[in-house]
Amino acid sequence: MMNEFNFDKAMQRLNVISEELANDTIEMDTALKLFEEGLELSAQCQKKLNDYETKVNQLVKKHQGGNE
Repeated sequence: MMNEFNFDKAMQRLNVISEELANDTIEMDTALKLFEEGLELSAQCQKKLNDYETKVNQLVKKHQGGNE
């Protein structure tokens, strides 16, 4: 399955969801579905950010260790 998570696309989708939820004419069922999707995307983005942070820390440690 080629459904790899794309951080930038997820953030764009979160922006769209946020704009749609700000619309006070949105139906409650639709709002609830969008809210749920937003929570899931937010959790995935947070995990990806944690992965990025880990990778950056590993690279910094590697770089610092190589210069000693």
